[in-house]
Amino acid sequence: MSAFRFIEYRIKKSLIEINGDPKSRNIGVDFIPSGTIYYNESKFVLTLQTNIMDDKGELKIEVLSEGVFEFKNNTAEKDLDGFFYTNASAILFPYIRAYIATLTTLSGEPIVMPTMNLINLRDELRKNTVEK
Repeated sequence: MSAFRFIEYRIKKSLIEINGDPKSRNIGVDFIPSGTIYYNESKFVLTLQTNIMDDKGELKIEVLSEGVFEFKNNTAEKDLDGFFYTNASAILFPYIRAYIATLTTLSGEPIVMPTMNLINLRDELRKNTVEK
């Protein structure tokens, strides 16, 4: 087993509201990360709220997802810090991106989010992580 491994993800909540003309959208994306470290179970659960909206208020997408990761008990604290706060969001994001693209395509208006560097979520995720 590697020191840090992605186990599964779940979509806990999903909301899509689409109105107006799709050609005139200026879209913004916002993320709210939080995490829970279960040292006794060698598990890290990343909760990532993804919000997409346009400047006219005609598009609103909210996806609440959880990614479950496991880690080796003997992994160094500095390595876990990088795994939890830097890598976990980057690992989970492509699944959220694909989910949003699939649902919006099926609704008739595909929204394909670009690949994104989520390193800027690191400090907020660290602040919003609890140990159990």
